[in-house]
Amino acid sequence: MAGIPRARRAAAPPPEPTGAARERVVSALLGAPGPLPIDDIAAGAGMPSTTVRFHLNRLVEEGFAAAARAGAAGRGRPRMLYAATDKAFSAGPQNDRLLADVLIHHLVRESDDPAGAAERAGRGWAEEVLEAGAVAPGDGADDPARLVGLLDDWGFSPVMADGPGAEDGDRRTIELCRCPFAHGVEQQPDAVCPVHRGIAAGVLERLGGAWRVVDLVPHSPPGRCSLTCRRAGR
Repeated sequence: MAGIPRARRAAAPPPEPTGAARERVVSALLGAPGPLPIDDIAAGAGMPSTTVRFHLNRLVEEGFAAAARAGAAGRGRPRMLYAATDKAFSAGPQNDRLLADVLIHHLVRESDDPAGAAERAGRGWAEEVLEAGAVAPGDGADDPARLVGLLDDWGFSPVMADGPGAEDGDRRTIELCRCPFAHGVEQQPDAVCPVHRGIAAGVLERLGGAWRVVDLVPHSPPGRCSLTCRRAGR
């Protein structure tokens, strides 16, 4: 009837982001007791079968799902069954912070010397990483600069500073402008800060031992940690 507006159709819900929809399909596969056909996966994910089929094809291509035909059961082509793979199981969100918290609290509770144990852990880790990377010792002249390069690769954003005694070439101060372990430091600074010192000591030892770590002072200056190295025997 003229003058009466037509009833508006209900607005369609916004499309679900591809990543979220894919994750729902993966979750349905991981929670299934065994291989399932597309219709059952769609029911579990609460999504249309056509959408599920699209994501399953991608997941199979990328190795997150496996597809196999069901055994013949009467006439017609056997259905495809899909199951999650081990790759899908290990590809979920990772919580490295939780793991770090668990290990830090265990160290503090179980060790008679958490700081010493943390420093030894940092030293051992650095030596092993450099050995695996076939980092060769040098003549010692550029060891502080090589240490700066490695610390930069590991997220410390280091800068070389002039410390007391630098004029004779026997002492170097490295300022760490970022802390990749900041969360752990907030929780247990006495057990985490020594890891920094241990890493630096392990690097210098692996490079030949011409330099050694003298001191690590947190928040000096504010917002930075100062790592001081001295030529061995000086």
